[in-house]
Amino acid sequence: MDSLCRGTLLAGRSVNYAHLRNGYWDQRFIEAGSWGFPELRELFQNVGFLSSEHLCKVDISKRKTLEVAAFLHKDDSNSEGLGNVADVSTSTLYAPALVISRGCNSAGIDECNSSIAGRMLGRGCICFVGVSCNATAQNTLTEVAFALQTSNARPGYAICFQQSYGAFSR
Repeated sequence: MDSLCRGTLLAGRSVNYAHLRNGYWDQRFIEAGSWGFPELRELFQNVGFLSSEHLCKVDISKRKTLEVAAFLHKDDSNSEGLGNVADVSTSTLYAPALVISRGCNSAGIDECNSSIAGRMLGRGCICFVGVSCNATAQNTLTEVAFALQTSNARPGYAICFQQSYGAFSR
């Protein structure tokens, strides 16, 4: 039953993404974990996002909802938790956000019964980008892809994989 509920939520939010945008959360992003994410911060601000907020697990667990369009994470991780941010028991609800994690094994959905990627998608996020093993080379490729997509963009015009996926554009 849990998988059916999560799947329905994910499908509903993905299909209605444009209707859910309200001028508040869709202009905000956070950096999460111990180290922040300076490599992507400027790219998001370049395309019109407001200044980021840096949150850790204590901050996130106190909130009933987290209303941001992008969730940038960089810290030690595993398949059941994003380091110093959230784990499979975190009850926070998320706006339809893109999650990018540079933590090792953050997308290791085949290594446990309940993964952090599945949990975040089931609590409202609409995209999870991470690695499924203990390696960081894939993260460099993700950052390069974001840089190529956003380096020449006008503020407020385009963000992240617009031509490829079309679901996350401004």
